Amino acid sequence: MRIHVPVLDLILQKLPVTIQLASMAIVIALVIGISAGIVSAIKKNTVWDYAANAFALWGISTPNFWLGIMLIFLFSGKIGLAAGVGLRAASPRTGGPASPPRSCRLSCSATPSRRS
Repeated sequence: MRIHVPVLDLILQKLPVTIQLASMAIVIALVIGISAGIVSAIKKNTVWDYAANAFALWGISTPNFWLGIMLIFLFSGKIGLAAGVGLRAASPRTGGPASPPRSCRLSCSATPSRRS
């Protein structure tokens, strides 16, 4: 499909959302990873240590594409808490831009599983 738009314009159009998603995923991965590491170091050879290690192993072993699909299925299909696709362009209450945590919560929660 040809849309006859310069590539640079397309890249610049999508760059803010990409940066938002990547930065939120990094923050989530750091919070989870550092917290699990601290708990694992403080509570060595306890249930908490084994749980943190099992969670880290699960996060590394689970493919991001599968986790993303399962989160979409669960939170938008079964529970109805999130939109299934896309970012919301406007906040439902104010009509203004959506806040980052509300607009990409599924994407941002699935992405750091590979990094934690």
